[in-house]
Amino acid sequence: MSPAATLTRFALVEARRSGIAWLGLASLALAFLLAGFMSEVAVTESLQLQAGIVAALLRACAVFLVAAHVASSTLREINDKTLELMLSLPISRSAYYLGRLAGHVACALLISIAFALPLLLWSAPASVLPWAVSLAAETAMVAAAAYFFASALVNPVPAIAATAGLYLLSRSMSAIQAIVTSPLVEETALQRIERTIVDGIALLLPRLDAATRTRRTPPNSLPSSAGSLCTQRFSPRRGCSISTGATCDPRRAPAVGGPRVGRRSTRRVPVPAGRPAKRARAPRP
Repeated sequence: MSPAATLTRFALVEARRSGIAWLGLASLALAFLLAGFMSEVAVTESLQLQAGIVAALLRACAVFLVAAHVASSTLREINDKTLELMLSLPISRSAYYLGRLAGHVACALLISIAFALPLLLWSAPASVLPWAVSLAAETAMVAAAAYFFASALVNPVPAIAATAGLYLLSRSMSAIQAIVTSPLVEETALQRIERTIVDGIALLLPRLDAATRTRRTPPNSLPSSAGSLCTQRFSPRRGCSISTGATCDPRRAPAVGGPRVGRRSTRRVPVPAGRPAKRARAPRP
């Protein structure tokens, strides 16, 4: 067995003996409790709502568990002088780094699989599989970033904070670009410089906002009840908008054209053919 494969195996054994498995089970239990709560609260589309909320919670838990485990494992090696002992052996630095990184990535892959399996209770396998693959790639990038920051900062709190900051910045970069390129702001030289800087930073960061996305309802698939409510825009008897749930008021005007409810209409009603029109009464003296 090669030295890199041996280090990968040692990293997996260390992850099994640590408390990451219990933390993963606690995250799954929290997700199931939240799903049960949302099933009682949701009025319609409870399955889609449960799947979206559970997927978002499990994604955040997976990222945090991977970052915390990689940072603590790396710093434990540095503090226990294990790194110096391994480098004194006939093994290259690249083999050591790649072996440890492969072990952390394999641990992140196992966490992604464990967190994707419960989603089969609410979603089809064809929808869960791309989400699981995207989560595995996302956690692998988080593991690499945590390994780098833990080796450079040699402190668990700054390493985890730097990893979380990089992750959140990658997630929100598209929103930052939309704010900088807003058409409501006048075009100035300072704005062009800011746009260039933000675009340059966006080129260096991964597009995590487009990965592991969860949507409560698929596009163009409104339920029949919602579609029937959206077609009824106005109830002339109650004077309220049914689709928006506005407060009923008989004096309010309808959303679409028509006479105001509660007032006399000034339009002239056409007289049907064959029926004589009523003569106007002469004014009294």
